[in-house]
Amino acid sequence: ELYRHHMVEEWEKELSKEEGTEEKIENLGHAYKRLGDSYFEEGGKENKEKACEMYEKSLEIAKELVKANNTSENLEKLSHAYTNLGNSYQERGEKENQTKACEMYRCALKVAKEQKEQKSLEELSYIYERLGDNYRKESREKACEMYEKSLMLIKEWVKKDRTTLSVGFLEVVFYKLLRLPIPEMGFAP
Repeated sequence: ELYRHHMVEEWEKELSKEEGTEEKIENLGHAYKRLGDSYFEEGGKENKEKACEMYEKSLEIAKELVKANNTSENLEKLSHAYTNLGNSYQERGEKENQTKACEMYRCALKVAKEQKEQKSLEELSYIYERLGDNYRKESREKACEMYEKSLMLIKEWVKKDRTTLSVGFLEVVFYKLLRLPIPEMGFAP
């Protein structure tokens, strides 16, 4: 972790001295993302807050990259940045953070829909799955709707690219859909 902090500090110094190239800016965004990942994986309230801070910085850089060069690759980075921040908010728990997670996932959806590549099917299905996870506690109907959207995209993905990843993801989302509680029938898995 010390190495990651040092790497981020070095990139920040480099960028503050002069105008950064797109590659340098991209590397700094990636460093923030990786640092956020390490905090996220360590868990604990303080680390989750630090993860959010790093993901927010990564998101700002991804926005800059898209503004400077609106390519499919940069849109994918932006979508991932929104998703990472959404995941971080969702893991923090509280209702306010769940709302922020939903907002981040919706932004990720909007960006992912702009992409015209196969990769966007994966991204969209994942975002809908995460939205389903987020709605799971408050609204069975909304969660069900999100999981179903995810399943439809995964089915399209499997048709185009039948891999272990695509089929495995199909199984995971289908399982989550089946495990939704049905209170009126007294079923709570």
